[in-house]
Amino acid sequence: MSAATDLPAVQVRGLVRTFTLKGVLNGIDLDIAPGEFVALLGRSGSGKSTLLRALAEIDHEAEGVGEISLPERISVIFQDARLLPWMRVLDNVLLGVSGQRDKGRAALAEVGLAGRERAWPHELSGGEQQRVALARALVREPKLLLADEPFGALDALTRIQMHALLRRLADVHNPAVLLVTHDIDEAILLADRIVMLDDGRLAADLPVALPEKGIARRERIAELRAQLHRMLGVDEAPADYREDAEPSLTIDGPSDVLANLSSAGQPADAQRHARLYERYRDTLDVAPAWNDTLDTLVSHRSVRAYLPDAVPPGTVPLLVAAAQSAASSSNLQPWSVVAVEDPARKARLAVLAGDQKQIHQAPLFLLWIVDHHRLTRIGEQIGTPADGLHYLESFLLGAVDTSLAAQNAVVALESIGLGSCYIGGIRNKPAEVAAELGLPPQAFALFGLTVGYPDPAAPASVKPRLPQDVVLFREQYGAPAEAGATALYDQRLRSFQREQQMPERDWTEQASQRVRGVDALAGRHVLRDVLHRLGFRLD
Repeated sequence: MSAATDLPAVQVRGLVRTFTLKGVLNGIDLDIAPGEFVALLGRSGSGKSTLLRALAEIDHEAEGVGEISLPERISVIFQDARLLPWMRVLDNVLLGVSGQRDKGRAALAEVGLAGRERAWPHELSGGEQQRVALARALVREPKLLLADEPFGALDALTRIQMHALLRRLADVHNPAVLLVTHDIDEAILLADRIVMLDDGRLAADLPVALPEKGIARRERIAELRAQLHRMLGVDEAPADYREDAEPSLTIDGPSDVLANLSSAGQPADAQRHARLYERYRDTLDVAPAWNDTLDTLVSHRSVRAYLPDAVPPGTVPLLVAAAQSAASSSNLQPWSVVAVEDPARKARLAVLAGDQKQIHQAPLFLLWIVDHHRLTRIGEQIGTPADGLHYLESFLLGAVDTSLAAQNAVVALESIGLGSCYIGGIRNKPAEVAAELGLPPQAFALFGLTVGYPDPAAPASVKPRLPQDVVLFREQYGAPAEAGATALYDQRLRSFQREQQMPERDWTEQASQRVRGVDALAGRHVLRDVLHRLGFRLD
């Protein structure tokens, strides 16, 4: 962006601010041109947020002097989205703005939340909540947008998406922007100018002036990084900021991906790159077309912490309709589902499945059943034997079709803001589970599925998967994957575990331990015998 006129949108002269006699801002002079994007950097305590609050005219507790000239319309975005939990999304966007519902819907569509107008804030992820805050800011058509570390609480990949979105919207709406940030890359890749505060004074005012692409762009980014690190007193940048760092190993700080996304021309491109990077912790070249269905599929995550809110009425029939719409390996429809909402029954099932806390928490627990009983009963009713059900092929067919149906239900529930987690532990004690659910002979609980609203206080993240080189072969099964591919995946998974504050453990070790012997099967080594007792011959 560039200045639209010679007159500044913001003009600050001699600004001083003190709190209980301690000086925080000491004579600040600053101009921001219309349409200019300025990033404000500085150490903690340097006065960044104090300057922003002064421009937002919400620093009533501070004392000081100085002259501030501001445009008439100002919007502010904070690190916390500050949505009112008792108001739906559209009403949050239009807070203080009357009679503009169409304009509010348009703002939500612009930030990628079309169709979520009636959602409650707790139904949204952290990134989606910040999108609502951004829509609320833009619906007022501000001439000055103040952003106080708005992405600081988001995970790395959601932050990447929001960078691309903010830059695009700033280009479209053309307000002057002041972004307070601690993130050097964020400042470089979003701003036209970087202003640095040190001890309450302006210590630097640097034009960014990034070339559009190529070596010149990378060299300018490296130059600015080094200069800003020196100014902040960091002698040496960490490896993931160095220009010569290996991109495929840049796991904890995806600077190169961030740079690509910030220069992406379309928000769908940014979404695609962000989602695929989140899934693989590496770039993946796929067809450019991207849509909401692909976005839901690729961004799947297992949710293990839920709000206590019940799912909306009609949710279970909707999920079953989605399940019955799944592709199948036959038209036998050899599955059923038991919906459990009674807390006492959920608690008993949780104990049978290893006492997993998400079964207790989730308001809905779906048990997916391989059901040969129905087919046997139909045969008896019309006088046709059902001997084909006694063979292993029929059980495998039932397990496949049950799994396909359940996965369709997962996609459906995620599309309406719910989360879920598969519970394979339900096979630990299949006979006891069958008794608890009142299952007839030839019916087997293949797995469970917890369903509910994700708890925003414990957000789930996308777990990286194996590189496609390890799992994808063309025409024929190829040579075993190089050990380096799984070693690289171990590194990426450890990065994920660090972000989630989980114990760090290589995937290769985890997988090996899960299949090392009978003792690792949690009692499921006797599953064939239990299935026989449940009426499955498996000939």
